[in-house]
Amino acid sequence: MNDYLKVIRLISRQSRLFFPAVGLMLMASLFEVIQLGLIIPMVDIIFTHKTIVIPNQLPAFLADLINRVNGVDPRVLFWIFPVFLFGAMLIKNMVTFGHEYLMQAVTQRTARDIRNDLFAKVQSFSLDYFSRKRTGELISRITHDVNVIENAVIVGIADFFKQLFTAILLIAAAFAVFSSAAATIFVFILILAYPLKLIGKKLRGLARGAQERMADINASLVESISGIRLIKACLTEPYEIQRFKSLNSDYYRLKIKAFKRVILISPLIEIFGLLFVIGLYFWLGQRVFDGAISFGVFIFFVI
Repeated sequence: MNDYLKVIRLISRQSRLFFPAVGLMLMASLFEVIQLGLIIPMVDIIFTHKTIVIPNQLPAFLADLINRVNGVDPRVLFWIFPVFLFGAMLIKNMVTFGHEYLMQAVTQRTARDIRNDLFAKVQSFSLDYFSRKRTGELISRITHDVNVIENAVIVGIADFFKQLFTAILLIAAAFAVFSSAAATIFVFILILAYPLKLIGKKLRGLARGAQERMADINASLVESISGIRLIKACLTEPYEIQRFKSLNSDYYRLKIKAFKRVILISPLIEIFGLLFVIGLYFWLGQRVFDGAISFGVFIFFVI
C-alpha cells in the first residue's frame, strides 16, 4: 500500500493531465452503465410489449422517466432505441480514448521522472556504496524495475480508478432497481475477493523474486562482458555459462509460477460467477413469474 501511495505522489506531479483523465474515466463508466441499462426498455417494451416493473421505490424523476418510457409505442421505440444506443456507445468510446491517451501520457511522464530521480540519487552516493553494489544491480534498478513499476503499479492505478467508478455506478444502479438482488451480488463479490487477494499477495512475492533474479542476470552480464579478458585468460567460460544458465532458470521458474497464478484468476472467476448466476437465474426467474419484476430487469442482473 505504501508503494501505491508513493506512486500516487509521483503521479500528482502530472495533475494537469491526471485529473482530467479521472474525470473522463468517470464519464466512460457512466455511459457504460447507461448502455447496460438500455437493455431493460429494449427487452420489456420493444420485444415483449410489456411495461418496465421496478420493485424498488425510485426517486420521482426516475419514476417519471420510466412512466414516460412505458407510455411510448413499442414500434416508435423500436426505431428510436438504436439512436440512443449508438449515441451512448459513441460518447463512451470517445471519452475512453481521451482518458486512455491522457493516462498513458501520465504513465510515461511518471516513469521518466522516476528514472531521472533514481539516476540523480545514484550519482549522489559515495564511492563506498558503489564498491558494495554490483553494476548490473544498479542498472536493473533504473531499467527493469522502473518498467515493472510502470506496468504493474502506474497502469494498475489507472485501471483501479476505471474499475472503481464502474463498480460504484453499477452497484448504485443495481440497488436502485432491485436492492435485494444488488445486496446478494455485493456479498458474493466480497466473498470472491478473498481468494483473489491471496493470489495477488503471492504474485507480489513472485514479482519481487523475479526483480531480484533479473538484477542478478544483469550483474552477471556486466561482469562477464567487462571481465571477458580475465575470463578467457583463466579459461572459466564453462563456469560463467553455467552460472548464467542457473540464474536464467531461476528467473524462468518465477515467471512461470506467476503466469500460472495469473491465468488461474480468469477461470476461477468464471466458474464461481456462473454458479452464482445460475442461483440468480432461479431466484429472479421466479420473481418474474410472480410479476414482482419485469423480464428486462431479470436480464439486467443476470448478464
